[in-house]
Amino acid sequence: EVMGRIENQEDLRLAALLHDVGKPPTLSVDDNGMRHFYRHEIIGADITEEFLKKYKYSNHISETVTKLVRLHMRPTKLTDAGARRLLRDTGELFSKWRLLKEADACSCAKPIEEIISELNEFDSQVARIIAKGEMKKLAISGKDILELGLSPGPRIGIIIRELEDLIIEKPEMNERDLLLEEVK
Repeated sequence: EVMGRIENQEDLRLAALLHDVGKPPTLSVDDNGMRHFYRHEIIGADITEEFLKKYKYSNHISETVTKLVRLHMRPTKLTDAGARRLLRDTGELFSKWRLLKEADACSCAKPIEEIISELNEFDSQVARIIAKGEMKKLAISGKDILELGLSPGPRIGIIIRELEDLIIEKPEMNERDLLLEEVK
């Protein structure tokens, strides 16, 4: 069903084919007889990566498809911070993620009108976030942090990730002086 709804691009077709490959190994049944597939996207991404390497797909295709599979369960009903986090995590693959999300969602039992309405709301939210310039690059770099007297090492990366998380929650904090003060 998802394959029939996705655009004819190699990476999208592979993502549509493999997005739920993690379901069989993660199947569990609760006391009420309900089936669950907890973390199937994580297990599926590992299976996808192995499969694509085994069949000698390019690194680019492998990385793209694996990332799409890993992120395909991310929701579209989000706070603005959640939407900014999704945009950060999908990066340049956002438009492909969005196409896979729609193809997958429209293949479920939920009424298609409801799905399209939710996706339209999500698209408006993302467009508003982008228009407001809330997805700017971090206003400082690792070099700026080092100049504060910290030693090079993994700690710099941890600080940068925490600052990225901060500006996802509070985009107005993405100013050089404010971020340097936060590091201190």
